[in-house]
Amino acid sequence: MSKILFDNYLFRCSSISKLMTNPRNKKDLLSVGTRTYLGEIFKEELYGKSGVIQSKYLDKGIMAEEEGIEMYGRHITKRCCEEYKKV
Repeated sequence: MSKILFDNYLFRCSSISKLMTNPRNKKDLLSVGTRTYLGEIFKEELYGKSGVIQSKYLDKGIMAEEEGIEMYGRHITKRCCEEYKKV
C-alpha cells in the first residue's frame, strides 16, 4: 500500500468552517467536526471516490440552468419596464 501525503493538499475555501472550529475540551487538539471532515477527505483520497452525486437529471438541470436564468431575467426586465411606463 502506498503512502498518502497531505503536505500539499489544497482545501476549498468553503470548507474553512469545518476546519477552523475550536474543540469543546481544551485537552483535544481538534474538534469532533474537524476530525470527521478530515476522515472524509482521507477516505476520498484512499479509495479514489468522492461524495459527488451525478445523474442524467442533474446533468440536464445544469445544462438548462443558464438558459433559465436568462429567461427569468428577460421576464423581470420586461415587467419592470412595463411598470415604469405606467408611472
